[in-house]
Amino acid sequence: MLENYVLLDKAELVNKHLTKLVNENKFNEISDKKEFVKAVQKEMQIILNDKHFRVLPPRTAITEQSAGIWQDHLESLTNFRKGGFQDIRIFDGNVGYVKVDGFRREDTHQVDALMSYLATVDAIIFDVRENGGGAEPVNYLSSYFLPDNTLIGKTYHRKKDSWREHISESVEGKKRFDVPVFILTSDFTFSAAESFTYNLQAQKRATIVGEISGGGAHPIQFFPLPEGLAMIVPNKRSYNPITKTNWEGTGVIPDVVTTEEQALATVKKLAQQAAKKFREELFSKITVLIAKNKSDVKTQAEVNSIVSKLIHRKHIEPFMVAAFAREYVRQGNENAAKLLFRANIHLSPKTAEPYFQYARALTKLKQHEQAKNNFEQSIKIAKNNKSDKLVRYQAEMKKLLNL
Repeated sequence: MLENYVLLDKAELVNKHLTKLVNENKFNEISDKKEFVKAVQKEMQIILNDKHFRVLPPRTAITEQSAGIWQDHLESLTNFRKGGFQDIRIFDGNVGYVKVDGFRREDTHQVDALMSYLATVDAIIFDVRENGGGAEPVNYLSSYFLPDNTLIGKTYHRKKDSWREHISESVEGKKRFDVPVFILTSDFTFSAAESFTYNLQAQKRATIVGEISGGGAHPIQFFPLPEGLAMIVPNKRSYNPITKTNWEGTGVIPDVVTTEEQALATVKKLAQQAAKKFREELFSKITVLIAKNKSDVKTQAEVNSIVSKLIHRKHIEPFMVAAFAREYVRQGNENAAKLLFRANIHLSPKTAEPYFQYARALTKLKQHEQAKNNFEQSIKIAKNNKSDKLVRYQAEMKKLLNL
């Protein structure tokens, strides 16, 4: 404890307390090791009040006389390996739902596939009400919702007197910087599940719904002891750079407090409302911009940004941008059409097709000089890229401009 426990002052108090009890022969009458472990842990927890800390009795020896030992081990193994992504669904309102019952190292490779499946949802719910912790893939999953190299948290190793930073990573799929995220918690939610919840809440990337979590923020290490006993000792301290603290003893405080039984119904309603707003906000913005009938540099930059976000969110596909622009030409809204054609070029400036599509539209608008410039640009790029559409571009340019 003195060498390893995360809080030295408490370790010292525990040692003094145990020394006093030993001098008073507190444990002398206890012959059963399991009862001894219970008694010692009870006394230590009076001072520690640490849910991660454990004193463990010897494991039952496997002998021919051990009735049901294999069955006992099988049940223990099944419980130990419980966890992972248990239930994945899409609720009404295009809300993704993922039940995570434990963060297991072997599930890390599944995160990319999970996020690919959820790439088109407009809100995501992570249910960690039955998640008692683990380790990986907390950091990698969190990285999908944060820019690369974001400082998510730190851990302090007391014995080594050193800090380790936990930084958001690059991911294989597309990051979701702005999709609404909700996390369901209960008083059972603990350890790594709390880390996932607490740090995303601190980054303002998740809304927490449910009960106050268990309150275990100190990572652990296993230590064997004499007589077959062992201890699980919290030897590190978690630290969040935004809150300047952690959730040890307090738990993660939900943004919306409700009972575990009511939490799912509550979060579904909140997520559906958020998803609707998420879907509609960019379309509303671009509608307002186009209605202003402006074509200055600032307006064009805003349209470019909105179109890029719409594509990233999968609310439109890239080929749709030119289709929307052509529809505005048909309606006689020249300014809106030009804004979208130029946004299309902005998306793929080294591709010939967007320039060609804009040039064709300009000929319909009787703006031949601009059309010629864009035809020439499309032909130049097609030549550089050795595109098989080059001949088509040249033919169209002659036909439409009567050259």
